[in-house]
Amino acid sequence: MSRFGQLHDIDLKTLRVFCTIVEEGGFTAAQTSLNLSQSSLSEYLKTLEVRLGLTLCQRGPKGFQLYEDGRKVYAAAREMFASLEAFKNQVTNINDGVVGQISIAIQDGIVANPSSRLPEALALFEQAYPGVRVKLEVMLGFQVLGRVADNMLPLGICLAQASLGPVVSTPLFDETVHLYCAERHPLFEEDPTKLSEDLVRGYRYCSRGHLEWTHPEWGDEGNYGSDVGFGAEAQLALILSGRVLGYIPDHVAEPYVHTGVLKRVSPEIGPRTSPVVLVKSPGAAKFRLAGKLWEFIVKVHEV
Repeated sequence: MSRFGQLHDIDLKTLRVFCTIVEEGGFTAAQTSLNLSQSSLSEYLKTLEVRLGLTLCQRGPKGFQLYEDGRKVYAAAREMFASLEAFKNQVTNINDGVVGQISIAIQDGIVANPSSRLPEALALFEQAYPGVRVKLEVMLGFQVLGRVADNMLPLGICLAQASLGPVVSTPLFDETVHLYCAERHPLFEEDPTKLSEDLVRGYRYCSRGHLEWTHPEWGDEGNYGSDVGFGAEAQLALILSGRVLGYIPDHVAEPYVHTGVLKRVSPEIGPRTSPVVLVKSPGAAKFRLAGKLWEFIVKVHEV
């Protein structure tokens, strides 16, 4: 690590790229997240490895794999970026929030929920702090929770999960999901009222990944988890293919139900409702803007 004696802007950029590659699980997913080509990502990573004098990961035909040195560098970089975020928050506090930036992560599918009043909260925030830039990031629920818990982001909105860890949370509204099938599926033309639960369970089912605990009654029986949809849009694509049955939020399914390409399956397997929560990082208490935006978000959802 001695070659890294003095930190430059390029080092911060390469470290951020490296962290994104790790968090996305490889170069392909990171390309979309960063809007960079694979060759650009490789160049950033090579530059970082040369600067550090370390080989951080395996990449190539055998896939992406983080080495032990890579894990250590990633952990150190996450800690550094959390400290930088805390620094920006403290500086913003000094000027009473007149200028600066606040970041908030939102789980995919949440903004489109009819019960979501986030735009109203942001409008109130704009009136109070017109000089503050708001940065919104849409990601999977466990990513929202992880980044807020690690102090990488001060606030997040996501489905309540089995363990919220060290974050502070408050419920905003509920998300309701039903079991759906598409027109390509064998059950689509069947009368839903005549479908037994045992019959429905005989068909392949798409797991919601980290959200599967919200309807554990499917258990590990039959073809449970034959496909996995991480996020509402991914789940929707798998169900629309006709491959599987699966749960998706009603507001996501509604346009496709309206056009007749999607329908709810069996009333015997009823809706599942989960709370959508606003979460705050352990370090957000020191960040005035986070507290104000928290207040606005809670306020509009109490109406």
